[in-house]
Amino acid sequence: MTYSYDPVMYPELAGGASLGAALGAAGAGAGPEFADQDSSAGPVRAVAVRGDRKVAVGVAVRERGFGLTFTRAGTTYARARTPDLAGAALAAEGWLAGLGPRELAARWPFVAVDELLLAYEEGNEVEVAWRLVRQEASENWSEVVEAAYARPELAAMFPIFSHGMFRMLRSSRFTSYDVPFLCRGSEGFVLQYTGPVLAEGDADQMVDAYLRWLADHPA
Repeated sequence: MTYSYDPVMYPELAGGASLGAALGAAGAGAGPEFADQDSSAGPVRAVAVRGDRKVAVGVAVRERGFGLTFTRAGTTYARARTPDLAGAALAAEGWLAGLGPRELAARWPFVAVDELLLAYEEGNEVEVAWRLVRQEASENWSEVVEAAYARPELAAMFPIFSHGMFRMLRSSRFTSYDVPFLCRGSEGFVLQYTGPVLAEGDADQMVDAYLRWLADHPA
């Protein structure tokens, strides 16, 4: 049994055509050879492998779109989504041919790179993590994030948001939660560790409390 697609949305896949073959045709011979995976239970997925690099391509159901994941040695470095089948095929070939994640995104703007993963490889993960946290902080969080970043001791730590909690870790490599966390309170912010509330107040007060806790609990 072959998964059936809307022939208007996906004319390339009409009549149960192979996604792998469609990618090859769209790439005008410049794309890699894809192998279709079993599509009997759901949407088509095709995979191409070269050395330690792999590209997997999936097909969206509700609206036209091809989703790609670009991996190397089992780690995903970039993802993409595009309605352009030829673009998907050529981006796949670029990755398999050895382009780096940033080069890939520069050539095909629909590719999104995992900036933090690359930062780990380049040794500047703390700097990049703070940039991402500051960019993505909501209005409810930006005050305490900026207050923490303004303190050199905390700016040197690794910031992380998880389940509505904001922590600054002592190490970016070992994310054991051996530090307290900040969360939103009824008014302002709350500092907690594993038990009761340690402190409650505005952003500056909580940053001071965080620093005091670190001083009292050295690594």
